[in-house]
Amino acid sequence: MTKVRKWPLLSLAALITLAGVAAGVFFWQNNTHPAPAEITYPRKVCGGALSGSAISPLFPEKGKKFEDSKSTFAQSGVDDCMMAAGGRQVDLRLYSHLPNSSAAERMAHSHTWDDAPGYTKISLGAAVGYAGNRFARLDFDCKSLLRGPSVLSIWINYYDMKDNDVPPGKRESFAALAADALRFSAGKHGLQCEQAAELPEGPPALGWPHR
Repeated sequence: MTKVRKWPLLSLAALITLAGVAAGVFFWQNNTHPAPAEITYPRKVCGGALSGSAISPLFPEKGKKFEDSKSTFAQSGVDDCMMAAGGRQVDLRLYSHLPNSSAAERMAHSHTWDDAPGYTKISLGAAVGYAGNRFARLDFDCKSLLRGPSVLSIWINYYDMKDNDVPPGKRESFAALAADALRFSAGKHGLQCEQAAELPEGPPALGWPHR
């Protein structure tokens, strides 16, 4: 009788042991691999050139926290700012060229993207450029007391550091960010272009203006 009664006791002990092991594994997994945290953004990024709410749609809702490489932007004729969060990266770049040709003339002779699928001509007042699935560019004629006449180029570039997937429907976001960055870079906090006040608010229009 005694030997027969040991089996239920041994089975119960085994179940208790297994439950303890399972609880330990669950605790270890949840404490060594915590769930991704929600990504938050400051009000302004890249030294004030862009707003956090404007760039947030380009990144995942959760993952590695947001990083911004610059506290100032557009303080010289060449500048760049890198933003990263959740395995994705967005770069803002500024180039100031000597005005051997106007912004419109530079674009008119640049056929790099004319025949490429998925690229769109865009304009923001007198500024002209292109937008694609991974980038946007705007060129603007700048006459500044700080640097003299130049062509100001703004680029927004997107990268995914994991699998190169581009979130769908983001082309408009790139174009709008390029417009925001151009207004900032051409304005009083940047290169102080005399025509900066003529840049319209809002995102770029599709196509180039008739001249």
